[in-house]
Order: sequence, then structure tokens, then C-alpha cells
Amino acid sequence: MRTKVITGSMTFLIFLLCLSFRPSLAYDPGDLNHDGMVNSSDIVYLIDYLFKGGPDPDPLESGDVNCDEAVNSADIVSLIDYLFKNGPAPCSPPTGFMVDYYGCKEFGKGVVADSTPPDQDCMEYEYDGESVLLLKHVNAGFNCCPEIAAAITIEDNLITIEEIEISGDCDCICLFDIDYEITNLPPGEYTITVIEPYVPEGEEILEFTVDLVSSTSGSFCVYRDYYPWGIW
Repeated sequence: MRTKVITGSMTFLIFLLCLSFRPSLAYDPGDLNHDGMVNSSDIVYLIDYLFKGGPDPDPLESGDVNCDEAVNSADIVSLIDYLFKNGPAPCSPPTGFMVDYYGCKEFGKGVVADSTPPDQDCMEYEYDGESVLLLKHVNAGFNCCPEIAAAITIEDNLITIEEIEISGDCDCICLFDIDYEITNLPPGEYTITVIEPYVPEGEEILEFTVDLVSSTSGSFCVYRDYYPWGIW
């Protein structure tokens, strides 16, 4: 499964560059009783199959509501979320987008503008345990008056965020915070990579691996001591 989305909060546009779903299926995920509808009767059907010796879904793969290649209780939760809690449709692919960005930060001599020093390039994350991952890129380097966008690619267990400066007319660079949201992301281990426009080739990139089952929140930082980072 691979998705790639470019987002920019100032223009409020989402450009869908590449969106690849699973191959066309001869059944509807979530329609376990094969009656042409996904509704509460499919929840009952799945409970009967898993816990009461009921008949198999028709076909069996239709019971894999979250498309994790297994039919289990997590699919019951996915069906309930979809039908009654405005959750994602069965087998919806993960999708990422930029929520907002803010800066440029000002650092007085020896003073930290927020809780993160300017020599730290960080990604904070918070996962709801089911499907939504919130990311905050703290101290992202951009032109002082930019329009910022991001190309977000999700392929298997790799999440890549390429940050893009659409325009920048000021003769300076400074630090911003950028909020992202990724939806329909099942629990698991993921490698998150951020490609930044002002990180020189050969410097350490902001990349880390996190197990969202055992660690639902935290942060990862890279030390940088060159402009615009490390300026006090």
C-alpha cells in the first residue's frame, strides 16, 4: 500500500500525486454475509464466526476489515468504529497531511523560545492506539517568510515526509514548528523519515523507528549547530 500526498496549509490545497490501493477485489471488505451491504449484521456475523463457531465470512478475506491480513477481534473494533463512530471505511489506506505551521521563532541570547533549544531538530509523536498518529516537527528550518508544503509517502512500514518550500522571499532562514496528522494507520512498527530543504547533504537526517504498540508517544531529536539551528 502506497500513498503520496502534498499538502500546504497556507493555500489549503491537497494535491494527490500518487494514490495506489490494493488490486480491485471481487468482494467488499466488511460485508461478511455477502448481502451487498456493510451494516450491524456484519458485526454480529463476525462475532459469531470468531467466538461462537459460526460460519466463515463469504469469502473469508471479507472479514479482514482493517486489511492487516488477519481476521480477528481488531476487525470487530474497525467495523464498530466505521458504522457508529465515524471511523475509516474498511481497508481505507493510511493518509497523511499537514495541519498547520507556525514561526518564525526568535531566540534571545541564551533564551529558549519554547521547551526545545534551537540546536535540536525534533519530531514529537502521539498515537491514539488505533488509527491516528499526530506528529509535530519542532525547529524545522525554512525561509523567514515561506509558503510551506509537504509530500507525505506511506509505503508499508515506511513514512516519509518531504518538506517543501514553495516560496521564500526574505533574506534569512529561521525555525518553525509543523503539525502533521496521519489517519487510518494501524498499530505497528514504523520508520519515520523527514527530508528537510536546509539540511546539507551528508548531515544526519531526522529519522527514527518507533513501535506504536509499545510506545504511543514520545520524541526524537537530532543535534544541529549550523544556521538556522544553534543560533541563540
